Amino acid sequence: MDSSTVPVSAFPTAVRITLDTKLDYTFGSRLTVSIFFASFFFGVLLNFLRRRNPKTRVGQDLWLDLCTTSVQILSITLALTRWLEFTLVGSAVASDFTQDYVAALAIRHGTNLYGEPFKLFAAHSFQFEIMNPQPEVLNFHPAFNAVMFLPISFIPYKWAFIYWNIVSTWIYVVIVYLLLKVYGIATFRCMQICTILLVWEPFANTMASGQISIILAGFIIGGFLLTEYYGRPSLGGFLFGLATLIKLFPGLIILYLFLRRRWYCVTVMIVTVVAGLLLTVAIVGVEQNLFYIRSILPEQLRLFDAYPFNISAESVVRTIFDRTNYSVPAFLAPQLISGVTLLINGLVVLPVFLVNYINHTHERGENLFVLICLTMLLATPITWPHTAIIILLAMAILLRQSLIFGRRGLFIVLALVLLTFSIPVGVLVRDVVASYPAGKVPWYVLLSAKPGLFGLFILWVIFARNFLTRRPSSFKC
Repeated sequence: MDSSTVPVSAFPTAVRITLDTKLDYTFGSRLTVSIFFASFFFGVLLNFLRRRNPKTRVGQDLWLDLCTTSVQILSITLALTRWLEFTLVGSAVASDFTQDYVAALAIRHGTNLYGEPFKLFAAHSFQFEIMNPQPEVLNFHPAFNAVMFLPISFIPYKWAFIYWNIVSTWIYVVIVYLLLKVYGIATFRCMQICTILLVWEPFANTMASGQISIILAGFIIGGFLLTEYYGRPSLGGFLFGLATLIKLFPGLIILYLFLRRRWYCVTVMIVTVVAGLLLTVAIVGVEQNLFYIRSILPEQLRLFDAYPFNISAESVVRTIFDRTNYSVPAFLAPQLISGVTLLINGLVVLPVFLVNYINHTHERGENLFVLICLTMLLATPITWPHTAIIILLAMAILLRQSLIFGRRGLFIVLALVLLTFSIPVGVLVRDVVASYPAGKVPWYVLLSAKPGLFGLFILWVIFARNFLTRRPSSFKC
């Protein structure tokens, strides 16, 4: 029987136990204890082998090793527990992963990817056993995503979600390791401390909803490393092109390539985008691609422009100057929204065009690339916290400057940025908004749900300041 026409159910007993997201149940507590002891023995074994190695024995500090090993053990324990919980639940409920999976099925069945036909097809194809009433599955993603998911759609839904999370986790770990290695900070202790990133909220959110953000970050960061460090501009341009096909805003990376005069990379990126669009048109058709541009994009902006979890600059402007479904504005002046948004975006983009100060070294290339990535996240109308996984590159640069060049102030900045993206905003919004009558939530309350926005601005200020300085190796804080 075709998996697309049967109820979606994955490990229903385990899912029902973990749906409450509390780990004090019998299943959860036993699992947590087992993972803890496995992490403990793994950490002890690694430290024992490290101390036995003459190359790593020099300069060891027992107490520092105990601290970093404790961080590693606790991080891996919590990360594995949450990963299993989120993956089990996500394999049995509707999520963002469902959009692309069902869209791929719709292509195979000759159904439209958007609108009412898609919604009816999803309702007919999927019956989530533990969700009642059944959710309405709508597709707000580009048609290329559905084409990309075609091979995945041949796998039963529950296993497709599990495999997707496994691959995404592997890519995430590889990204972190490559960044540490490229910047010369892939030490044992540093990698132990970086296990904290396994419990980082953007990563956890991606696992819970089957998001494509880690794949996107892999394309963007991988494309940069291939272009600047590994001498593979053709492969880097190819990854940049794929990122642009998945989400529109990575197209701004072409500005970086122009400013750095990476002409071959620019050519490959453009060819990749054109080829991807032609492939999508050949499989899906012209009409559905035009329908996405004419109808789906405006509808998506209308629904999520002022959404509490949207951390773009435009979402803040709309929250302050316009009455929304979620909050009361500070000043009711919707006519100012476009002008103020344009002004803010202009101020964010301006340093990118000050190319007189660009020094053609890897460090300057990094500053420019990070600044453009931050500009993409701030200037695009909709930015979700999990999309900000691409700031791993900026965080790695700050960590390098802190450890190698002794700029301790940057370590504080790094910790602050990490914290702004570690606040569970879902719980925060739920508890704070519940204290207000429906539709009477003040604008400043919803701003508390956007700590990631402040983290992006902090990074933008640090890298813009460094980008504009004349001294090639300076990195001020």
